[in-house]
Amino acid sequence: TSYLKRPRMHTVWANGVDLDVFYGDKAAWDKYAKATKSSKPASKPKPAGPKWVKETKTYTLKTAVKLRTGASTASSFIAVLPAGSTVKTDQAIIQGGYRWVRQPRSNGYGYLATGPANNTLEYMK
Repeated sequence: TSYLKRPRMHTVWANGVDLDVFYGDKAAWDKYAKATKSSKPASKPKPAGPKWVKETKTYTLKTAVKLRTGASTASSFIAVLPAGSTVKTDQAIIQGGYRWVRQPRSNGYGYLATGPANNTLEYMK
């Protein structure tokens, strides 16, 4: 390890820290000298997850489908919509192995799967 020595008086603080010797090379010194207290390490970008996309469509159900409170099979269901029902949607997403659509309702939204991710319109026309 190399070190740089300041050509000044030897200074030792009360706690025994010697400020006259830096153990490192010139590149390391330059790096520390340019650092500021406001410097923060670069944060890693968060992985992009599924995103809702705008989709204004009307579907007719091929089979009965559960209308749910969220876009997940774990969400509570509001009702079972029978085959032949018409559903108007405003957004869609693929997550949890299914393609989901959001249905605007008078008291919020209902969510229903249109099919598994490998056949996204299996339940709809």
